[in-house]
Amino acid sequence: MKQQQEYDIIIKGMVNAGIYETEEKAINEAIKSLLKENPEIKKKVAIYMYNNEEISLERAAEIAGVCYEDMKLILVEHGIKLRLGPIDQEDAKQEVLSTREILRNERNR
Repeated sequence: MKQQQEYDIIIKGMVNAGIYETEEKAINEAIKSLLKENPEIKKKVAIYMYNNEEISLERAAEIAGVCYEDMKLILVEHGIKLRLGPIDQEDAKQEVLSTREILRNERNR
């Protein structure tokens, strides 16, 4: 708890000193730096969320920062059964948009 209070003081200090406009922006920048320094965190989060059926395979790949096929291999390596197809209507829409983008990129090559 003491360390959390210290972080809160530092974040408020960054805002008050004009380094960041808001606490949210300071926290977002800290997370961005953390993920840049430790890219494996993104993969672990993606694996966890996919395994708990919170996100699709496509979304897991985006979060992990890898291509769709690599994400499939990562999940299989971790003993996670692949779920193919959309989870819900919003996920289906996202898959359609992603597919259209892939096809557009293929045509432009």
